[in-house]
Amino acid sequence: MGMGYILSIVCRIISLAILVCAAPSHAQPGEFSHQELGITMRIPDGWKPIAQKTLEASAHQKDLAENGAVLAGYARGGAGLTPPYMVIDAWTPPFDYTRATWNDLVTHLDLTLIEDARTNGMLDGNGKYTGSDLSPGILDKDRKMILMQGPLPKNSRTGRQLYLVSASFLGKFDFVRVHAYLPVDRVKSLMPEVLMTLDSAKFEQGAGYQPFTPKSSPRIGRRRYGRIGGLGFGGVGLMVGIWYVFRRLSDD
Repeated sequence: MGMGYILSIVCRIISLAILVCAAPSHAQPGEFSHQELGITMRIPDGWKPIAQKTLEASAHQKDLAENGAVLAGYARGGAGLTPPYMVIDAWTPPFDYTRATWNDLVTHLDLTLIEDARTNGMLDGNGKYTGSDLSPGILDKDRKMILMQGPLPKNSRTGRQLYLVSASFLGKFDFVRVHAYLPVDRVKSLMPEVLMTLDSAKFEQGAGYQPFTPKSSPRIGRRRYGRIGGLGFGGVGLMVGIWYVFRRLSDD
């Protein structure tokens, strides 16, 4: 692993530390905007901002640790992390994905192409997952987005069950992720509002991911927290990690 790659990791850690302290910039009412990440998206009417100190003290931020930062949160007609709500964060993939092709992303994050998901009946005509549990990561190249959705395990203590919609938008260096927690009995009514937010997400020119076009496929090396090779921690970090964090939150 070269010195340049090590320095790039250090720079990303520093920049994410800054993001933890930085509020969304230039945001208008009904809009999320972050200048450093170069992304904007609309927030539906009736979704109110969650206090930053609440987000920073939540399991969302604790499980991201130094690899990400919670940027904002919005609750639908309530306060705090009470469903239905959305959390927006930035997360650095555990490999140098600025040098990754589309095929590298599919391989290292164990993704399913959206065309294959439609062909195999994993998505209905409205883009909703047809399975009975959390979906795999579904890659939409046109939107530069990875989508996961499905019901989370029921809370054994409260009997409450939530439906998760999680979208990762591929930025130049980081993923900007939107996680929406919906009560299962309100998914039909709330899903259009969540999809409106996802459909509105837009990177500024040059701020989005550009697939690498090497003469040979890049080697994925080692990082500070362990082995990254083949599927490695990449797929686990994106898929199982998201499921684990939000299962914890649903049990709070």
